[in-house]
Amino acid sequence: MQQPTLVCPSSASGLLTVFGLALSIVSLVLAFYAIWQANDARKEANKVNAATLDLLLDVRTDAKSVATILAPELKEYGAVSRQALMQRTFRPTETLTATADDSGTKATPDVAPRDTGASNASS
Repeated sequence: MQQPTLVCPSSASGLLTVFGLALSIVSLVLAFYAIWQANDARKEANKVNAATLDLLLDVRTDAKSVATILAPELKEYGAVSRQALMQRTFRPTETLTATADDSGTKATPDVAPRDTGASNASS
């Protein structure tokens, strides 16, 4: 019977076994370090998340107070702006005439009568 031939001598085999064992231990140490680092990063992320939620609450509170204070003013500004725009916007059938009043001259539109269709419905 033939004995199997060894690729490496017994001293090299023992050296490879020790080297493999050392690498396994290093691998385990690195795995535990990675787990510890991930846990530490999670804790820091939770702290940042809590701080962000506090800031978001402050922003929401400020936004609500600004909206409560400014909403009536913005509505009034919109109403005044629309009124001013409507006073300056004339229909094609309107003409601009000047009439005198106490403070000087005032421009007022003369509006031609419109056919609203009411006369057709009554007849």
